[in-house]
Amino acid sequence: MTTLLTNLPSTYAPRVTLDCTASRWHRQERATHEEQFLEWVRNFPRKDVLHVYLTATIADRESRFLKNKLQALGCTVTARVCCG
Repeated sequence: MTTLLTNLPSTYAPRVTLDCTASRWHRQERATHEEQFLEWVRNFPRKDVLHVYLTATIADRESRFLKNKLQALGCTVTARVCCG
């Protein structure tokens, strides 16, 4: 699978959507979960096909840092306003 994605031209590459809006990590566990998620993204062969949806919480400094890190890796990041 990795070889297939790596050799595939970007015009034919599938989009991979990761919806993280439902993730509600406790404050103590958040850094660990985010680091594991970032490590998975770093190891993904084609970051340009990843589209990550995050919760739109402007006041949340950690969410902005995660968004910036994902964008720096080459992912498309969208902040989604969630109800509930």
